[in-house]
Amino acid sequence: MSNTRPWPSANITLTTILVTIFATIYSALVAKALEPPMLDHAEDLFRRCPFVETLFEYLLSRLGGLMTRCFTQPTRDLNTPRMRARVFKFLLVLLIGQLTTSIVAIFTPSTVTFTKPYSLELPGPSYFILDRNENANNFPCTGMALPGVNFLDLTYRWPLENGSIFMTRFRGRKGCTASRVFPLVSSIASGNRSLYAYQDSGVAVHKSAMGAPETIFRGSAVMELIALHGDSIFKTEQCVPVLARNPVTCERRGSLSTEGLHNVNFTFDREGLSRSGIFHYRNLTTDSVMLNYLYTGTHGTSATVGRGVMGFSGITDPNNKTKFAADLARTMNEPDPESHQQYTVVCVLDATNSFEYRTVALHMDNRKEEEGGKDLDFNGYTRSLSADWEPCTPETETVGFPHFAAAMVAQYLPVMEGFPLDGYISSILRLATSNNKLDFAFNNSNNALEDVLGIIAALGVSTMNSTDGVASQTIQGKASVDVTGFQSGTAATRGYAPKGIPGEAEAGVYYLVRIQ
Repeated sequence: MSNTRPWPSANITLTTILVTIFATIYSALVAKALEPPMLDHAEDLFRRCPFVETLFEYLLSRLGGLMTRCFTQPTRDLNTPRMRARVFKFLLVLLIGQLTTSIVAIFTPSTVTFTKPYSLELPGPSYFILDRNENANNFPCTGMALPGVNFLDLTYRWPLENGSIFMTRFRGRKGCTASRVFPLVSSIASGNRSLYAYQDSGVAVHKSAMGAPETIFRGSAVMELIALHGDSIFKTEQCVPVLARNPVTCERRGSLSTEGLHNVNFTFDREGLSRSGIFHYRNLTTDSVMLNYLYTGTHGTSATVGRGVMGFSGITDPNNKTKFAADLARTMNEPDPESHQQYTVVCVLDATNSFEYRTVALHMDNRKEEEGGKDLDFNGYTRSLSADWEPCTPETETVGFPHFAAAMVAQYLPVMEGFPLDGYISSILRLATSNNKLDFAFNNSNNALEDVLGIIAALGVSTMNSTDGVASQTIQGKASVDVTGFQSGTAATRGYAPKGIPGEAEAGVYYLVRIQ
């Protein structure tokens, strides 16, 4: 199959008109050529085929009876050679008319959609097991250390009741979630996120599909489909997990204290956590600073895997030159953000109840799909990802500890941005600009800071792959392929389906010839 796009509707309409004109002219010529000899031999036909003459006598008698009932006076006898010739000519015209219809039906191109099943792989709930200390160098991005095995440095850790420790790296190995997500933070939509929440690889992701696995649009399965069907494939659909609810809640709490010219202490309050920072390049008597940090919040006891606690704090310099505290307060929808010289926020992340399985569709050509009576507009992006709001039932559960941990560790670099210089989290603050709930990607976001952090969590889940130490699971999806061709007649007449597309066309039409 060539990688050619199905014909535009204008081309199909023009072709239909031309075919109709040709068929009409051709049928008229055929009728003109057949009429004289057929009429000349009509009487001969009646003599040789008594049943034909009997049929005509019956038809003409019925016609005469009808005319007698319609008119007051009886009609003359219609069963004459002249009248039989006229009726024969009329039947010939009907027969030639069917020729016109057949030509138009056969040679008029049309486009129908074939549905093709395909398989794709998703990150599953299984993960790497570290069973002895000697294998520590083989530990990938995410996994579990069994009881008695030492935990690894540069990891976030959640101890489990059986003595095991679930771990995920935030540094120390290239290509893990934390380093993958940070470059994508700039792809989050700023301001109104009703069009799309973020984009990845040129795919605009609607808020209904946040966190859907990127293998849908970057995996080998979809690449094979594109290689086989080219632009003819316009949509894939699959039941996959998405981050349906924001796992982050933020509130204004915590306290700050300073020591000397460079030291800042930040206490989180309820969690019993605190953070100290030394800003060697800032002078607290003249400069503004931010001190932020991400903890697991486990306090060394058994805790929910993936739970994290983020602290944000801002101190504005005495001369109000750079209003760090006001910038942070603005993300929390404070009525008078510039009145604050210091501002602290604590956010808790727990994604265990935030996932939902939905039918996610990858639109190859960004056809506008109706949602709530309105067309979705993805701001000019070539492809888009959106989902049904109603949940679907998956073939197999694919969400587990690795997903919860990915949502948490994705926050690490955005939260730690700017440290130990001035600590200013420019990537987050640039995006957390609107506190209008209509602009939020998550329906349960209470402020702009929560919404941005929630989308970052979705990016962490979306970018998971097998290199993280997570086992893949295969699920079934379906691809919709448009094909333009000549019809072979009705669905009862089997023709040749396009290459690579088993089964029957949804529209009930088979093809004899594919238009290249």
